[in-house]
Amino acid sequence: MNERENNLFWRLWFYFRRGHGNYLSFIVSLTTFVVVVYQLGVRNIPFLEQLFPNMWIFAAFFGVVYLFATVFIGWQDMKRGSYPAESAITFDRHPRFSEQYEAIKRIEERLEKIEKKIR
Repeated sequence: MNERENNLFWRLWFYFRRGHGNYLSFIVSLTTFVVVVYQLGVRNIPFLEQLFPNMWIFAAFFGVVYLFATVFIGWQDMKRGSYPAESAITFDRHPRFSEQYEAIKRIEERLEKIEKKIR
């Protein structure tokens, strides 16, 4: 471990960024979005206001639709979107990944030789 990894400040800074960036900012932004859309959109359109008389009903409906939509979009991204390209770039840019990949290939080759000897 280097000095930066041992320093309590840097450790706390890392935990703060993970907690804020991955969790709290997501929850705050999603809550803000639901409140703003309800207050500025739903309450000003009579049909929608009758359909969603209070914000909790709208939030529940929105949550269900949002959950399914985001899972579907994420699944599509993994299959056909930018994820394959991002993975390839990450793999190419990090020498450790290439070293590990080569080591795994050598292990697989050895296992294939052992299997051939057993048969």
